[in-house]
Amino acid sequence: MTFDNAFLFPIRGKRIVRNMPLSAPRVFISYDRHDSPEHEERVLRFAQRLRIDGIDAQIDRPTRWMPDLLNWAQFVLLICTETYYRRFRHEEPGTGGNWEEFIWSEMYRAKGHATKFVPVVFRSQDKEFVPERLSDKFYLLDSEEHYLELYRFLTGQVGVSLPELGPVKELAWKELEPPTFGGEDEKRSVLGELREGGSTPSDVFIAFKDLDEKGAPTRDAEIARDVYGFLTAKGLGVFFSPVTLENLGTWAYKQAIDEALDSAKVLVAIGTSADHLNSEWVRYEWDSSYSDILSGVKPNGKVFTYIEGMTTAALPRALRQTQTFFHLSESLQKLFNFIIKALPRS
Repeated sequence: MTFDNAFLFPIRGKRIVRNMPLSAPRVFISYDRHDSPEHEERVLRFAQRLRIDGIDAQIDRPTRWMPDLLNWAQFVLLICTETYYRRFRHEEPGTGGNWEEFIWSEMYRAKGHATKFVPVVFRSQDKEFVPERLSDKFYLLDSEEHYLELYRFLTGQVGVSLPELGPVKELAWKELEPPTFGGEDEKRSVLGELREGGSTPSDVFIAFKDLDEKGAPTRDAEIARDVYGFLTAKGLGVFFSPVTLENLGTWAYKQAIDEALDSAKVLVAIGTSADHLNSEWVRYEWDSSYSDILSGVKPNGKVFTYIEGMTTAALPRALRQTQTFFHLSESLQKLFNFIIKALPRS
């Protein structure tokens, strides 16, 4: 079949010449069978095309052997639609939740960096439903050319042919000054360079929307600074981006965010509206922590919400299950008490 924006059609009288590996790639296709009859048919025809082209494609079907299929597969193709995305996030009723949770937890256990889980969309409007940690690389199958890109990836035929191996070049050694002792250690991680008052920000991560659409500081940022000041005064190590990430470039900023999310035991999501809590960076931060808890990476981790001017019913669905604090005079002490209980005892 060829791919266009509406339908899939079989190719007749055409043969793709390729250098296939000795064994066919093993592919498992995960999709939402309850999305629509048309969508299910498209997935089935997609699987048929892969098998015709020499790829051992198996389809997501309810069976007690599904965990074995996931382990068997070299690649898991996630057919992303709105229904598929919402069901993974427990925002869509229906069957199959346990299996979807299993795939979701396995995907996040790999920290989103593994190439095994490959998002695929049939329509450009479904790109927004690619899981956040996999959104940097997905395949839109709206043309035969794009299908062949996916096919090259699955069969290991990406790139160009290799030239003959040349001799190793001998490079000059870099001369270094001998160390002096008693000064600061120069070899630090990004977070190590950002120590505040001798405390590494590893206990609590504060997630909030810093600037509004006009570039002005938000009310969320004011509240977050109050929370930061109160918790640090109590002796906790707190990751607060305006202080912790001052003067960092874009690459170091992202690295420091991920290091802090990995090390923090507690995340506090601060918001004055659902839109702010769902903004790109804020959602990435609390969603990453929540997913680590669900997948068992942080079985004792906690996510708390700290809000003003909104109700718990207005929170994103995943955050409605968390302990919520309303910004009042006594709320900071209550939040601190809950954080202390959540942190491991030394």
